[in-house]
Amino acid sequence: MTKLVIVGSAITGLLTALTYNGESIILEKEKEIARNSKASLWSIFPPLCGNHKSDCEEAIKLYEDICSKYGIYCKKVNILRISNNKLGGKIIDRKEIRSLEPQLQIDEAEFFDNGFFVEGDELFSSLSSEFNIELNSEVIDIKVVNNEVKALITNKGEIKGDFYVLATGYLTSKLITRLGINLEI
Repeated sequence: MTKLVIVGSAITGLLTALTYNGESIILEKEKEIARNSKASLWSIFPPLCGNHKSDCEEAIKLYEDICSKYGIYCKKVNILRISNNKLGGKIIDRKEIRSLEPQLQIDEAEFFDNGFFVEGDELFSSLSSEFNIELNSEVIDIKVVNNEVKALITNKGEIKGDFYVLATGYLTSKLITRLGINLEI
């Protein structure tokens, strides 16, 4: 029996397996590793995270460590906004813009703060090669006894674990509804 069973191989599933650092299996219903977006890059902008700014700053530290460990391209970036509607950032002129972003050809921008860029495809490739991922494994039922998950029933058979994580993102409610599970929050 596997210790941790994760449903979903997008970034949440992969980071859960990485953080757990123990025996785990990731189930993915698709024929390839899922991606949160088709974009090849991700950016984290703490000043735009509202009440969760410190969480975003912690995420940057986590991604820096992952990028360093796996040799993934990442870098700190400047957050500039081009708009007539000022949102509280410092207005900077063309000279300051060129010092931050030499390729940007504009006369004025709003500078917020610093952010972080991660090369998304490299991140997925590196992390997905690290874990036991069962592709084409769709959860079709959940075996529950006395309010406790005992197994996941997939199109390939039954999977048992000590713990289960649904890292299915926006599809979680569809999965729960399709399986007829009454979820209390």
